[in-house]
Amino acid sequence: MKRIISVFAVLAIITTLFAGCQYNFNTDFSFGNSSQTGGTTIDASQLEELEVNVGVGNVTILKSSDQSAEIKYNKRIRGDSEYVKEVADNIQIVTEAVGDKLVVEVRTNDGDSENLWQWLSKKYGNINVSVDIDIKIPDSIEVIDVNVGVGDISINGLQSKYDVASGVGSVKMKNASMKDKCVITTGTGDIDIDCEIEDADRISVQSGVGSIIVRLPKDAQFDLDATAGVGKIKGNLITPNKDAFVGDTLKQSVNGGGINLEATTGTGGITIN
Repeated sequence: MKRIISVFAVLAIITTLFAGCQYNFNTDFSFGNSSQTGGTTIDASQLEELEVNVGVGNVTILKSSDQSAEIKYNKRIRGDSEYVKEVADNIQIVTEAVGDKLVVEVRTNDGDSENLWQWLSKKYGNINVSVDIDIKIPDSIEVIDVNVGVGDISINGLQSKYDVASGVGSVKMKNASMKDKCVITTGTGDIDIDCEIEDADRISVQSGVGSIIVRLPKDAQFDLDATAGVGKIKGNLITPNKDAFVGDTLKQSVNGGGINLEATTGTGGITIN
C-alpha cells in the first residue's frame, strides 16, 4: 500500500472524509443514538497477516497471551432517530480468515467497505458513525496492515512488518519491533513510535500535518534521511542542523549507519531520540 503524503493531498483527504462523517447539524429532527458492542475470538495459529480497514473510529492492536485472535468493537451511531436503527443494522463489522490473512473491516450489508462513508452521506444526512476496534493477536503475525480514514491507531508490543495509515488521526506505537520494509503515515496527525529496528530493511514515516517522534535504542544503527517542510529536526541520537530556519533537512549516518530511516513532514517537527 503505497502512499504519498503532501499538504495539498491532506486538505483533499480532510474535505472528503469529513463530508462523509460530519453532516449538517440542523435542529429540525428528533435526535437519537445507538451503541452496540460485540466481538469474536478465533484460532490464529495458522495466520501470518492482519489487515484492518476502518472508515471512522479508533483501532488498538495488542499482543495476545496465546495463539488466538480476539476482536472487540464498539459501534456508535448518533443523529436523526428515524434512521439510527436502520444505519446500525446496515453497518457490519466483519472478521474473516482469508488464507493466512485475518481481515477485520467495517462494511455495509452489501459488502461495500471503501465507499461506506459516501453511502452514509448520500443516504442519511444527519448521522454520525464511529466504530472503535480493539484487537489482540499472537506475535506470530508477521504483517500488520491498518488503514483508518478518521481515527487514532495504537499498537503495542508486536514484532511485524508494518503498513499503517490514518488520514486524520494519530499513530502511536510502543514496544514495537520493525521487520523488513515498514511504512507509517498520517495525513493530519502526530506519529510517535518507540521501536527496535535491527530486523528492518527500511522504515518510512510520513505526516502531512503533524509531528514525528521516533524513539530508538541508543546503539541503533541507521542512515537518516529527514525533511520537515515547516518545522525543526532534532533529537539526542542525531546532530541537528544549526542553520535550519523555517524548514529543515538532514541526512546523517548514526552509529556507523545501517537501515534506511526516512522521516518526512509537510508541517511539523521531527525528533529522533
